[in-house]
Amino acid sequence: MGVVTRARLLGRLVQRGEWARLYHAVSAGVERAREPSVPKGPPIFLQVEPTILCNLECAFCINPYLPRARATLTLKKFCEMLDQVPSVSKISLVGIGESVMNKELWQMIRHAKSKGIEIGTTSNGTILTDAMVTEICDSGLDWLNFSIDGATKATYEKMRPGATFEQLLENIKRVVNTIDGRRVPALSVWFLATRDNIAELPDMVPLVQNLGIQSLNTQGVHYWGNEDWHEGARAANDIPNLISILQTTRDCAKDQGVRFAFHNFPDPNAERACKWPWTGSYITADGFVTPCCENGSDPDKINFGNIFTTPFDKIWYGDAYREFREQLRSTDGRPSICIDCPSYHQTISLK
Repeated sequence: MGVVTRARLLGRLVQRGEWARLYHAVSAGVERAREPSVPKGPPIFLQVEPTILCNLECAFCINPYLPRARATLTLKKFCEMLDQVPSVSKISLVGIGESVMNKELWQMIRHAKSKGIEIGTTSNGTILTDAMVTEICDSGLDWLNFSIDGATKATYEKMRPGATFEQLLENIKRVVNTIDGRRVPALSVWFLATRDNIAELPDMVPLVQNLGIQSLNTQGVHYWGNEDWHEGARAANDIPNLISILQTTRDCAKDQGVRFAFHNFPDPNAERACKWPWTGSYITADGFVTPCCENGSDPDKINFGNIFTTPFDKIWYGDAYREFREQLRSTDGRPSICIDCPSYHQTISLK
């Protein structure tokens, strides 16, 4: 959660008079800066994986290769989860699968909203039914991100095998038309940048605008330990070209009134940016608690316990989490899970 996002969250908590959550959010900000071995309070943010089921097998996605069972979070388990972390102010209901494939997704959103929690999700947008479009507008969802990794049919369908570009755009337009100017959910397009599609990023600006969406984000790909992806996929492997394209996109977006932001293009000479172990947790569909937004979907790589068998407080304040925080803040070397993570360093900056 970035500085601007945290500031906006604090402002909304003040407006709503949610003083207990405001106290926890301010305390979490202090702990984020202090980086203690054991934070004084629980996290204010959760990323919760609703399912690992997906209708696509996208390029550079680890989902098809995971040995995990095809887990899907139930509403009952989601409610149990929130009961254990009552201080949480914001939830990103996103994981390694396609969120809308969880049939109880909309009930989860309604339950979170009944507790005053801000909640959003991400979708590939390819299987939205009329009923889903209605739920997007009526469930109380605060934000919805659409994943579009190409400005042309050829590139998009290469990045997302099994998807149809025209159907995607039609589905998104249905959502925009149904929302019809309402403030929520806020819509945004996210573009996963690789070496093969980065040249189309500037062309995403008019595409997004034509869809009726005013926000475009791009982020670097996580290579998941696959060396072929690391060497051949990362747009950040060619920094001068990446910066040039980001600058062009930024200028185009400014001219057309589209908000543009970029993330996870690490500057290897910059300071560490990751603060996750002090402010949030990633919880998988089967309940594993992990400290990482990038590798959280693979609990075999790292997890500190299961929220459905061990109380969350014991995990959050436990030895494994403590040791990880200490190693992350150490100057002697980062944890192995953090090597080559696109979120570890601060992202590159533009002039």
